[in-house]
Amino acid sequence: MGFLKKGIRTLAEAAALCLLLTVLPAPVQAQEAQTGQDSQTVLTTKVDGHPDTVEKGSGEVTLDDGTAVTVEGDSLPDGLLFVVEHILEEENGETHDWIEKCMEGLGTNLHVYDIYFVDSNGQRYEVDGQINISISISLDSAYRNPSVYYVSGQGSVTRMESSVSGGKISFATTHNSYYVLAEQPEGGNETETPGSSSGSDAKGAAAKTGDETDPMLWILLCGGSVMVLLVCAAGRNRSKAD
Repeated sequence: MGFLKKGIRTLAEAAALCLLLTVLPAPVQAQEAQTGQDSQTVLTTKVDGHPDTVEKGSGEVTLDDGTAVTVEGDSLPDGLLFVVEHILEEENGETHDWIEKCMEGLGTNLHVYDIYFVDSNGQRYEVDGQINISISISLDSAYRNPSVYYVSGQGSVTRMESSVSGGKISFATTHNSYYVLAEQPEGGNETETPGSSSGSDAKGAAAKTGDETDPMLWILLCGGSVMVLLVCAAGRNRSKAD
């Protein structure tokens, strides 16, 4: 009988441990790959969009439509992921529609990109004025007078100073955010203009870093774990009393 009680307690404790491990936020895991005498940290997190590891201050990705996007920055730490998400209407309808409203009257043939960095913990690495970077986007034959616009989270739009050379448009920036490649109409606006609507909702919907697990699930699982532990404690007290 004692053996049976001990087995039940062991199973209950194992179940409680599994529940606790389930509810704890799972950090982005990194593994160390041994290469001879050296080791390097390899990010194993999944990110949306197209990533590339920054090495010697540069990175490059090629999107599904063949567009190549490169970044260069002397102060960029090695090991960051350079990520470019192509914001498409069929996949990111709410965000795409919001940016289209912000860009109304400022250009045609819009291609929207969310350009940012991810650190080894899977979190966005914000440059925000601290690091000057240069970004280049390859062009197809549809663009004759292209421009790049920066769209802030508040919905303001700024036409970036850019140059076109070798089939690419290049611009310097200090922000992670949305950038729009557009065919520039004659007399296009070159100054910051207010967007048609606030960007806070769309920006929040587009942020994909961090744990998205429903908090209520965590609460229920934590409660279940506590109850199992209480049952185990009560069983031990009864065994001692016997």
